Amino acid sequence: MLMKNKPEAAWAVVSMLHDGPKEEDHLFALAEFSQMKQQADFDRNLDGSWLQLIKKPSYRKRLILASGISFLDQSTAVLVLNNYGPIFYSALGFDTRNQLILAGARDTIAFLGNILGAVFLDSVGRRRMLLTGFGGCLVTLSVFAATIAEFEKHNTMGTLGVGMTALFAFLLFYAAGVDAPTYVFMSEIFPSHMRSKGMAIAVFIIIMTIGWVWMYIEVFETKCIPLEEMGAKFGDEDGVVVRLSDAMAEAHSKPTKSPQVEKE
Repeated sequence: MLMKNKPEAAWAVVSMLHDGPKEEDHLFALAEFSQMKQQADFDRNLDGSWLQLIKKPSYRKRLILASGISFLDQSTAVLVLNNYGPIFYSALGFDTRNQLILAGARDTIAFLGNILGAVFLDSVGRRRMLLTGFGGCLVTLSVFAATIAEFEKHNTMGTLGVGMTALFAFLLFYAAGVDAPTYVFMSEIFPSHMRSKGMAIAVFIIIMTIGWVWMYIEVFETKCIPLEEMGAKFGDEDGVVVRLSDAMAEAHSKPTKSPQVEKE
């Protein structure tokens, strides 16, 4: 609101959040509002262009930091577990009914974890929560992957219990320690006149750019490639019985006739 030159509306919000019955609380709210207003008046006159976000070293450093956090957030495998959860649950021996129960439990833990993270965000601090969250995700995801491999070999209830504990612990670490502080931290490091542009690039454009480069390198054209020869594109040359070009050459070398189909 201060960036839109609406100080009265801004003070209403600040006083509601920080003003209190004590004189000290009121003085703190006044001092904070004065600092915010003076900074907003200064920021309004600065260059807030997209190009400046890249050109100025301090802005560029913020952008790299925010983009790195955003990229790590998407690299925790939380989307993989969410989208392919039924496959993992099936590998641990759960039927369809229990898979739905586990999916509901997963969403409940994520919801409660976000609330827990929001409650402790200021008292614990962003940095400590992020380090704890990413570290916890790394450990618990490693344990979960190991238990799936072990369960397929030994099929023991102990392994199943460890696997499910690791999975739910992963979800709690992600929701409270990664999801809750990530976007707060990213928004806080940008100045007011660059916040929306910085968040847009860090959250969406960087990820899409990396994805586009990966697609340009890895995704090949499948048009005119017979399905029977697709394995060769992935190194399975021995899995291709005959290529269409060879079959065409053979067809041209023989009299035209309908193929003989053996009946069992």
